[in-house]
Amino acid sequence: MNAMNFIQIFAISLFWNHITALTSSEGYLWGSSSKALQKRNAPVAGADGICFTHTLQRGENCATLASTYSVSVADIEIWNTGSWGWKGCPEIMPGDFICVSSGGLPMPKALPDAVCGPQTPGAVRPANYVDLASVKPCLPGGCCSRWFQCGNSSAFCDPDNGCLSGCGSFAFKEVADVLKKEAHKQATLTTSVVSTTSTTSKEKPTSESTTSTTKTKKPVAVSTDPPEPETEPGIDWVITLYEEKGCECGNYYALQGHNTDKNMECLNLQAWISTEITNDKTSCRWWTERGLKWQKCTKSKLLEPKSWYLKFGGCSVFTDPNCQVDGGHISKKGCHGPKESYWSPDEFTSFMCFNNTPWPYI
Repeated sequence: MNAMNFIQIFAISLFWNHITALTSSEGYLWGSSSKALQKRNAPVAGADGICFTHTLQRGENCATLASTYSVSVADIEIWNTGSWGWKGCPEIMPGDFICVSSGGLPMPKALPDAVCGPQTPGAVRPANYVDLASVKPCLPGGCCSRWFQCGNSSAFCDPDNGCLSGCGSFAFKEVADVLKKEAHKQATLTTSVVSTTSTTSKEKPTSESTTSTTKTKKPVAVSTDPPEPETEPGIDWVITLYEEKGCECGNYYALQGHNTDKNMECLNLQAWISTEITNDKTSCRWWTERGLKWQKCTKSKLLEPKSWYLKFGGCSVFTDPNCQVDGGHISKKGCHGPKESYWSPDEFTSFMCFNNTPWPYI
Protein backbone atom coordinates (compact mmCIF):
# COMPACT_ATOMS: atom_id res chain seq x y z
CA MET A 1 0.00 0.00 0.00
CA ASN A 2 1.56 3.27 -1.06
CA ALA A 3 1.30 6.56 0.80
CA MET A 4 -1.45 7.93 -1.48
CA ASN A 5 -3.76 4.95 -0.86
CA PHE A 6 -3.18 5.22 2.88
CA ILE A 7 -4.19 8.89 2.87
CA GLN A 8 -7.39 8.13 0.89
CA ILE A 9 -8.42 5.33 3.25
CA PHE A 10 -7.71 7.51 6.28
CA ALA A 11 -9.83 10.37 4.85
CA ILE A 12 -12.77 8.05 4.12
CA SER A 13 -12.56 6.67 7.65
CA LEU A 14 -12.73 10.15 9.16
CA PHE A 15 -15.70 11.02 6.93
CA TRP A 16 -17.76 8.02 8.04
CA ASN A 17 -16.89 8.58 11.69
CA HIS A 18 -18.22 12.13 11.32
CA ILE A 19 -21.44 10.87 9.75
CA THR A 20 -21.92 8.32 12.55
CA ALA A 21 -21.50 11.02 15.17
CA LEU A 22 -24.12 13.23 13.50
CA THR A 23 -26.74 10.54 13.07
CA SER A 24 -26.36 9.26 16.62
CA SER A 25 -26.64 12.68 18.30
CA GLU A 26 -28.79 15.34 16.68
CA GLY A 27 -29.99 13.26 13.73
CA TYR A 28 -30.15 16.17 11.30
CA LEU A 29 -28.63 14.20 8.41
CA TRP A 30 -30.81 13.21 5.47
CA GLY A 31 -33.18 16.13 6.10
CA SER A 32 -34.84 14.78 9.26
CA SER A 33 -34.66 15.66 12.92
CA SER A 34 -34.79 12.95 15.54
CA LYS A 35 -35.96 15.56 18.05
CA ALA A 36 -39.32 15.78 16.26
CA LEU A 37 -39.68 12.01 16.44
CA GLN A 38 -38.69 11.56 20.06
CA LYS A 39 -41.39 10.43 22.42
CA ARG A 40 -42.60 13.00 24.89
CA ASN A 41 -43.12 12.44 28.57
CA ALA A 42 -46.71 11.54 29.42
CA PRO A 43 -48.58 14.88 29.71
CA VAL A 44 -50.71 15.98 32.65
CA ALA A 45 -53.90 18.03 33.01
CA GLY A 46 -53.65 21.82 33.02
CA ALA A 47 -54.07 24.15 35.98
CA ASP A 48 -57.80 24.39 35.20
CA GLY A 49 -58.16 20.62 35.54
CA ILE A 50 -58.89 20.11 31.83
CA CYS A 51 -57.00 17.25 30.21
CA PHE A 52 -53.95 17.89 28.05
CA THR A 53 -55.60 18.33 24.65
CA HIS A 54 -54.21 17.48 21.23
CA THR A 55 -55.81 18.85 18.05
CA LEU A 56 -55.89 15.95 15.61
CA GLN A 57 -54.09 16.54 12.30
CA ARG A 58 -54.46 14.70 9.01
CA GLY A 59 -52.76 11.31 9.06
CA GLU A 60 -52.89 11.01 12.85
CA ASN A 61 -54.80 8.40 14.84
CA CYS A 62 -54.90 7.05 18.37
CA ALA A 63 -51.90 4.80 17.75
CA THR A 64 -49.68 7.67 16.61
CA LEU A 65 -50.85 9.82 19.53
CA ALA A 66 -50.16 7.02 21.99
CA SER A 67 -46.63 6.65 20.62
CA THR A 68 -45.96 10.40 20.63
CA TYR A 69 -47.21 11.01 24.18
CA SER A 70 -45.94 7.76 25.75
CA VAL A 71 -49.42 6.55 26.62
CA SER A 72 -51.55 3.63 25.42
CA VAL A 73 -54.48 3.54 23.03
CA ALA A 74 -56.55 2.12 25.90
CA ASP A 75 -55.67 5.21 27.95
CA ILE A 76 -56.88 7.50 25.16
CA GLU A 77 -60.16 5.57 24.91
CA ILE A 78 -60.72 5.86 28.68
CA TRP A 79 -59.79 9.54 28.94
CA ASN A 80 -62.13 10.53 26.08
CA THR A 81 -65.13 8.38 26.97
CA GLY A 82 -68.08 10.71 27.56
CA SER A 83 -66.66 13.62 25.57
CA TRP A 84 -68.90 15.33 23.03
CA GLY A 85 -69.48 13.11 19.99
CA TRP A 86 -66.91 10.51 21.05
CA LYS A 87 -67.49 7.22 19.22
CA GLY A 88 -64.12 5.64 19.83
CA CYS A 89 -60.67 5.88 18.28
CA PRO A 90 -61.69 4.54 14.83
CA GLU A 91 -64.12 7.48 14.36
CA ILE A 92 -61.89 10.47 15.21
CA MET A 93 -61.55 13.20 12.57
CA PRO A 94 -59.01 15.95 11.80
CA GLY A 95 -59.71 18.98 13.97
CA ASP A 96 -61.10 16.95 16.88
CA PHE A 97 -59.80 17.76 20.35
CA ILE A 98 -58.39 14.58 21.90
CA CYS A 99 -57.47 14.10 25.57
CA VAL A 100 -53.99 12.59 25.89
CA SER A 101 -54.00 12.77 29.69
CA SER A 102 -56.50 12.34 32.47
CA GLY A 103 -58.59 15.35 33.50
CA GLY A 104 -61.77 17.20 32.62
CA LEU A 105 -63.15 16.86 29.10
CA PRO A 106 -62.56 19.74 26.64
CA MET A 107 -65.05 21.67 24.52
CA PRO A 108 -65.66 20.17 21.06
CA LYS A 109 -64.33 21.88 17.95
CA ALA A 110 -66.31 24.87 16.68
CA LEU A 111 -68.36 24.60 13.49
CA PRO A 112 -68.70 27.85 11.51
CA ASP A 113 -72.26 27.08 10.39
CA ALA A 114 -73.59 26.22 13.87
CA VAL A 115 -76.06 28.75 15.34
CA CYS A 116 -76.81 26.92 18.59
CA GLY A 117 -75.28 24.26 20.81
CA PRO A 118 -71.77 23.68 22.14
CA GLN A 119 -70.09 23.72 18.71
CA THR A 120 -71.17 27.29 18.00
CA PRO A 121 -68.07 29.50 17.52
CA GLY A 122 -67.28 31.21 20.81
CA ALA A 123 -69.27 28.79 22.99
CA VAL A 124 -67.94 28.67 26.57
CA ARG A 125 -67.48 25.43 28.49
CA PRO A 126 -70.10 25.05 31.24
CA ALA A 127 -68.99 24.40 34.81
CA ASN A 128 -70.71 21.02 34.64
CA TYR A 129 -69.82 19.10 31.48
CA VAL A 130 -73.13 17.23 31.51
CA ASP A 131 -74.83 20.58 30.73
CA LEU A 132 -72.91 20.87 27.45
CA ALA A 133 -75.99 20.34 25.25
CA SER A 134 -77.70 23.41 26.75
CA VAL A 135 -74.87 25.78 25.77
CA LYS A 136 -75.92 28.53 23.32
CA PRO A 137 -79.67 27.75 23.25
CA CYS A 138 -82.09 29.09 20.66
CA LEU A 139 -84.43 32.00 21.33
CA PRO A 140 -87.48 31.21 23.53
CA GLY A 141 -89.84 28.85 21.73
CA GLY A 142 -87.10 27.41 19.54
CA CYS A 143 -85.29 24.08 19.71
CA CYS A 144 -81.67 23.35 18.88
CA SER A 145 -81.40 20.39 16.53
CA ARG A 146 -78.62 17.83 16.27
CA TRP A 147 -77.26 19.72 13.25
CA PHE A 148 -77.01 22.88 15.42
CA GLN A 149 -79.84 24.88 13.80
CA CYS A 150 -82.89 26.47 15.46
CA GLY A 151 -86.54 25.79 14.66
CA ASN A 152 -89.89 24.96 16.26
CA SER A 153 -91.16 21.94 14.32
CA SER A 154 -90.96 18.33 15.43
CA ALA A 155 -87.86 17.90 13.25
CA PHE A 156 -86.10 20.26 15.67
CA CYS A 157 -87.96 19.70 18.96
CA ASP A 158 -88.60 15.97 19.07
CA PRO A 159 -85.98 14.29 21.31
CA ASP A 160 -86.22 11.20 19.09
CA ASN A 161 -84.80 13.32 16.24
CA GLY A 162 -81.75 14.29 18.28
CA CYS A 163 -82.94 17.60 19.75
CA LEU A 164 -80.20 19.15 21.94
CA SER A 165 -81.96 21.88 23.93
CA GLY A 166 -85.41 23.47 24.25
CA CYS A 167 -86.83 20.05 23.39
CA GLY A 168 -90.30 18.66 23.97
CA SER A 169 -93.83 18.93 22.60
CA PHE A 170 -94.38 22.37 24.19
CA ALA A 171 -92.32 24.07 21.52
CA PHE A 172 -94.42 22.93 18.58
CA LYS A 173 -97.71 22.58 20.49
CA GLU A 174 -98.37 26.28 19.85
CA VAL A 175 -98.33 25.67 16.10
CA ALA A 176 -100.85 22.84 16.49
CA ASP A 177 -103.10 25.11 18.58
CA VAL A 178 -103.06 27.76 15.86
CA LEU A 179 -104.08 25.21 13.22
CA LYS A 180 -106.84 23.88 15.50
CA LYS A 181 -108.27 27.38 16.06
CA GLU A 182 -108.16 28.07 12.33
CA ALA A 183 -110.05 24.84 11.62
CA HIS A 184 -112.69 25.74 14.22
CA LYS A 185 -113.11 29.19 12.69
CA GLN A 186 -113.58 27.65 9.25
CA ALA A 187 -116.24 25.25 10.55
CA THR A 188 -118.30 28.04 12.11
CA LEU A 189 -118.20 30.18 8.98
CA THR A 190 -119.05 27.63 6.33
CA THR A 191 -122.69 28.70 6.10
CA SER A 192 -123.00 30.75 2.95
CA VAL A 193 -125.90 32.87 4.18
CA VAL A 194 -126.51 33.96 7.74
CA SER A 195 -130.01 35.28 8.50
CA THR A 196 -130.99 37.53 11.34
CA THR A 197 -134.59 38.41 12.08
CA SER A 198 -135.82 41.45 13.95
CA THR A 199 -139.46 41.85 14.97
CA THR A 200 -141.28 45.12 15.67
CA SER A 201 -144.85 45.50 17.06
CA LYS A 202 -147.21 48.39 16.51
CA GLU A 203 -150.44 48.81 18.56
CA LYS A 204 -153.60 49.83 16.74
CA PRO A 205 -156.98 50.49 18.35
CA THR A 206 -158.76 47.68 16.63
CA SER A 207 -156.09 45.09 15.77
CA GLU A 208 -152.48 44.00 16.44
CA SER A 209 -150.16 43.26 13.53
CA THR A 210 -146.60 41.96 13.44
CA THR A 211 -144.08 42.89 10.77
CA SER A 212 -140.98 40.74 10.19
CA THR A 213 -137.89 41.97 8.39
CA THR A 214 -135.21 39.56 7.13
CA LYS A 215 -131.64 40.73 6.50
CA THR A 216 -129.06 38.68 4.59
CA LYS A 217 -125.28 38.85 4.72
CA LYS A 218 -122.95 38.11 1.84
CA PRO A 219 -121.06 34.79 1.94
CA VAL A 220 -117.94 34.93 4.08
CA ALA A 221 -114.77 33.80 2.31
CA VAL A 222 -112.62 31.57 4.47
CA SER A 223 -109.04 30.73 3.51
CA THR A 224 -108.20 27.04 3.54
CA ASP A 225 -104.45 27.74 3.54
CA PRO A 226 -102.61 27.17 6.82
CA PRO A 227 -101.53 30.30 8.65
CA GLU A 228 -98.18 31.74 7.73
CA PRO A 229 -95.59 30.59 10.28
CA GLU A 230 -94.03 33.26 12.39
CA THR A 231 -90.37 33.57 11.49
CA GLU A 232 -87.49 35.24 13.19
CA PRO A 233 -84.96 37.46 11.45
CA GLY A 234 -82.28 35.38 9.80
CA ILE A 235 -79.09 35.72 7.85
CA ASP A 236 -79.29 36.04 4.09
CA TRP A 237 -75.78 34.84 3.25
CA VAL A 238 -73.09 32.98 5.17
CA ILE A 239 -69.61 31.98 3.97
CA THR A 240 -66.51 30.69 5.79
CA LEU A 241 -63.01 30.95 4.28
CA TYR A 242 -60.39 28.46 5.54
CA GLU A 243 -56.60 28.60 5.42
CA GLU A 244 -56.50 24.81 4.97
CA LYS A 245 -58.17 22.42 2.53
CA GLY A 246 -61.28 20.45 3.43
CA CYS A 247 -63.13 23.13 5.47
CA GLU A 248 -62.08 21.48 8.73
CA CYS A 249 -58.66 22.43 10.05
CA GLY A 250 -56.84 25.69 10.55
CA ASN A 251 -57.94 29.26 11.15
CA TYR A 252 -60.79 30.83 9.18
CA TYR A 253 -62.85 33.91 8.35
CA ALA A 254 -66.56 33.73 9.23
CA LEU A 255 -68.65 36.25 7.26
CA GLN A 256 -72.39 36.82 7.12
CA GLY A 257 -74.80 39.51 5.95
CA HIS A 258 -78.36 40.40 4.97
CA ASN A 259 -78.26 42.32 1.70
CA THR A 260 -79.77 41.27 -1.62
CA ASP A 261 -78.25 41.71 -5.07
CA LYS A 262 -79.88 45.16 -5.25
CA ASN A 263 -77.90 46.63 -2.35
CA MET A 264 -74.60 44.76 -2.41
CA GLU A 265 -71.54 46.30 -0.81
CA CYS A 266 -67.91 45.78 -1.74
CA LEU A 267 -66.17 43.86 1.05
CA ASN A 268 -62.41 43.96 1.55
CA LEU A 269 -60.87 41.65 4.15
CA GLN A 270 -58.03 44.12 4.70
CA ALA A 271 -60.47 46.97 5.38
CA TRP A 272 -62.64 47.33 8.47
CA ILE A 273 -65.74 45.13 8.66
CA SER A 274 -67.83 45.06 11.83
CA THR A 275 -67.40 42.08 14.15
CA GLU A 276 -70.85 42.64 15.66
CA ILE A 277 -73.39 40.02 14.60
CA THR A 278 -76.82 41.66 14.23
CA ASN A 279 -79.97 41.30 12.14
CA ASP A 280 -79.09 44.11 9.74
CA LYS A 281 -75.30 44.34 9.44
CA THR A 282 -72.54 42.55 7.61
CA SER A 283 -69.99 41.04 9.98
CA CYS A 284 -66.60 39.36 9.75
CA ARG A 285 -64.60 37.52 12.40
CA TRP A 286 -61.18 35.90 12.12
CA TRP A 287 -61.22 32.70 14.19
CA THR A 288 -57.96 31.23 15.47
CA GLU A 289 -56.82 28.31 17.63
CA ARG A 290 -59.25 25.96 15.90
CA GLY A 291 -62.26 28.17 16.55
CA LEU A 292 -61.55 28.99 20.19
CA LYS A 293 -60.77 32.71 19.80
CA TRP A 294 -61.67 35.44 17.33
CA GLN A 295 -60.53 38.94 16.43
CA LYS A 296 -60.97 41.55 13.70
CA CYS A 297 -60.57 40.26 10.17
CA THR A 298 -57.88 42.86 9.49
CA LYS A 299 -55.64 40.91 11.90
CA SER A 300 -55.31 38.19 9.26
CA LYS A 301 -53.38 38.40 6.00
CA LEU A 302 -55.10 35.42 4.41
CA LEU A 303 -56.24 36.36 0.89
CA GLU A 304 -55.92 32.98 -0.83
CA PRO A 305 -58.04 30.51 1.19
CA LYS A 306 -57.49 26.83 0.46
CA SER A 307 -61.20 26.05 0.89
CA TRP A 308 -64.52 27.71 1.68
CA TYR A 309 -67.94 26.65 2.95
CA LEU A 310 -70.99 28.43 1.50
CA LYS A 311 -74.10 27.90 3.61
CA PHE A 312 -76.50 30.49 2.17
CA GLY A 313 -76.42 32.93 -0.73
CA GLY A 314 -73.63 33.47 -3.22
CA CYS A 315 -70.59 35.69 -3.79
CA SER A 316 -68.81 37.40 -6.67
CA VAL A 317 -65.06 37.62 -6.09
CA PHE A 318 -62.66 40.25 -7.47
CA THR A 319 -58.89 40.48 -7.86
CA ASP A 320 -58.69 44.21 -7.05
CA PRO A 321 -59.62 45.92 -3.75
CA ASN A 322 -62.59 47.83 -5.21
CA CYS A 323 -64.71 45.03 -6.72
CA GLN A 324 -63.94 46.02 -10.31
CA VAL A 325 -61.87 43.18 -11.83
CA ASP A 326 -63.82 39.91 -11.97
CA GLY A 327 -62.03 37.01 -10.32
CA GLY A 328 -64.70 34.31 -10.05
CA HIS A 329 -68.04 33.37 -8.52
CA ILE A 330 -69.25 31.14 -5.68
CA SER A 331 -72.77 29.72 -5.81
CA LYS A 332 -72.48 26.02 -4.92
CA LYS A 333 -73.40 25.24 -1.33
CA GLY A 334 -71.07 23.25 0.89
CA CYS A 335 -67.30 22.86 0.97
CA HIS A 336 -65.33 23.77 -2.16
CA GLY A 337 -61.97 25.17 -3.16
CA PRO A 338 -59.91 26.86 -5.88
CA LYS A 339 -59.60 25.32 -9.35
CA GLU A 340 -62.73 23.17 -8.92
CA SER A 341 -64.32 24.90 -11.89
CA TYR A 342 -63.66 27.66 -14.39
CA TRP A 343 -65.35 30.22 -12.12
CA SER A 344 -63.66 29.15 -8.87
CA PRO A 345 -61.72 32.12 -7.45
CA ASP A 346 -58.10 31.96 -6.34
CA GLU A 347 -57.72 35.23 -4.48
CA PHE A 348 -60.26 37.05 -2.28
CA THR A 349 -58.94 40.60 -2.59
CA SER A 350 -62.53 41.90 -2.53
CA PHE A 351 -65.98 40.40 -3.02
CA MET A 352 -69.73 40.98 -2.96
CA CYS A 353 -72.19 38.54 -1.40
CA PHE A 354 -75.98 38.47 -1.51
CA ASN A 355 -79.07 36.31 -1.28
CA ASN A 356 -82.64 37.19 -2.20
CA THR A 357 -84.05 34.21 -0.29
CA PRO A 358 -84.33 34.56 3.52
CA TRP A 359 -82.63 32.05 5.76
CA PRO A 360 -85.00 29.07 6.21
CA TYR A 361 -85.46 29.50 9.94
CA ILE A 362 -88.39 27.14 10.37
